[in-house]
Amino acid sequence: MQHRIFSLGSGLCLGLMVGGAQAALKPEVVANKNVVYDTNLNITLTADANLLGTLEAQAIASTGSDSQLISTIINDSHGYIYDTPNDIDNGYYALSPNDFDFGSSNGGGKTDWWGANAFINYLNAIDYAGSSRWRLPATPDSSSSLGYYRTGSELGGLYYNSLGIGGAYDAHGNSLANYGIYGNGTGGGQADALGPFDNVQSFAYWSGTQALSLTSDFSWYLNTYGGLQQATSKDSEFYVWALCDGNISIPVPEPSEAAMLLSGLALFGARLRRQRGLS
Repeated sequence: MQHRIFSLGSGLCLGLMVGGAQAALKPEVVANKNVVYDTNLNITLTADANLLGTLEAQAIASTGSDSQLISTIINDSHGYIYDTPNDIDNGYYALSPNDFDFGSSNGGGKTDWWGANAFINYLNAIDYAGSSRWRLPATPDSSSSLGYYRTGSELGGLYYNSLGIGGAYDAHGNSLANYGIYGNGTGGGQADALGPFDNVQSFAYWSGTQALSLTSDFSWYLNTYGGLQQATSKDSEFYVWALCDGNISIPVPEPSEAAMLLSGLALFGARLRRQRGLS
């Protein structure tokens, strides 16, 4: 299928990068898994920026194929991904191994948008890093999200602000020589270490946000090669970078525990007021 891509020209008004790049990124180990907390965005990301590719490679090294892993990922979504009805799936997409490297047994981590959502469901099913709150990055669904230096999205904020990577053009639309992951001193782009992250790919990463402001069969993504944020058909083949809201190293109290805590604080406050003769 020939993919349609919406993008804006390079002569857009561009923002300024935030200083102190990567200082906001805090590496942590939770449930024996490496994650990174972004204090700018208040999100936790997998430290492996191509975790799906890593798991596929491990499966292939162990059994000679990643077919069982892919089957499990599909089953954890009950075989389907629901989205807004569109020309491709009418809102009810049936998953298959072809959604992951288009049926290849070579792994690599690329998947279409439905496969990316299925992988998120898989991470939640296995409580990866002790969390069942994983999701894809969010992007404001607006034509203003198209272009470079779009830091209003979570991928854009991570790329430009937290990682401090430059875009392919300056504020006047002039091409820059030192931009993207290739120009960030990481040594070649693919599967590189970048700050506290591993396997950062110099290619496109899916957003979980559908580009309904443009067309129902598109989703947003950010290309880390040059920092361009665009929207394209959901059957394109990009990488997945999972995240959670907040810092998952800080346990979230269960509802009953939170209620007990609030009740205890209320009783303590009432007792303290009585002791001071305020009631």
